[in-house]
Amino acid sequence: MGKGRVGKSSTINSLIGEQVVRAIAFQSEGLRPVMALCSWAGFTLNVIDTPGLVKAGYVNHQAL
Repeated sequence: MGKGRVGKSSTINSLIGEQVVRAIAFQSEGLRPVMALCSWAGFTLNVIDTPGLVKAGYVNHQAL
């Protein structure tokens, strides 16, 4: 979770090693959370990518 356009989606893609969530530079993120799954060393990792939850210093209640 975090501010919009700070690299949340890109970080998830980097950790998993493939593009599992959409990440386009200079474009606002999606409006809904996306869950990405990754299996590694016998474990399943569930990562949830959220839209920006803080805009202009205020909580984005629509994203919550």
